[in-house]
Amino acid sequence: MLKKYWQKLNKDTIGSAKYWTIAVQNYSIYKDIEQLINRYISGRVLDIGAGNLAWKYIVKSAAKNYHSSDFCITHKNLDMIFDVTKSFPLKNNSYDSIFCHSVLEHTPEPWNAFDEFYRILKENGVLLISVPFIFYLHGAPDDYFRFTRYGMIKLSEKTGFKVCKLISSGGIAHFLINIVSIPLSTILYITRLHFAIRPVTKILTTAAALLDMILDPQRRFSMNIILVLKKVQ
Repeated sequence: MLKKYWQKLNKDTIGSAKYWTIAVQNYSIYKDIEQLINRYISGRVLDIGAGNLAWKYIVKSAAKNYHSSDFCITHKNLDMIFDVTKSFPLKNNSYDSIFCHSVLEHTPEPWNAFDEFYRILKENGVLLISVPFIFYLHGAPDDYFRFTRYGMIKLSEKTGFKVCKLISSGGIAHFLINIVSIPLSTILYITRLHFAIRPVTKILTTAAALLDMILDPQRRFSMNIILVLKKVQ
């Protein structure tokens, strides 16, 4: 029952600001990625694996031209459909920035995507990419991989990218408190206490951040790995 209503809460809020405060997992990654979008994303931007366009309004606000894609029709307003691990139907050097969040773990051969990311970016173009490390099974059965920071650096540099920024997002406290956060938000949603979801999520996320300063200061148990990569010749 809780799973059904958790999915409904996601469906009702995705694409809006409310979505980012329905659970610790949402709010913590949002805080880390939003600042990177504002700093690094610009120009002609491709949102790869855009799904239900959760990030659209944030990425679009930083872009001059915004395009979205996924491997199938996940939203009626997607601009393109293609498989991220095969050749993209796009010209060389055609984008200033690429945004790719929580996509590679759902692809059976994620390393194949890096050459295409590199190919379609303009010189000095930026790829902002995030992948899970300590995270629960999701999107089953199409959930194949988890990534360490060192694995992502290796894949990026092997392709020719320069690593400009790496953030290990969340920690062991974030992960454990998130397990509480999801059912709690769902119960608040079921009982029509919607107004309480946002403040409760913020309190729990703040508590997780304070605890991780003690329990996991080096983020050895980070929930996500986020990188800003630059195409250099």
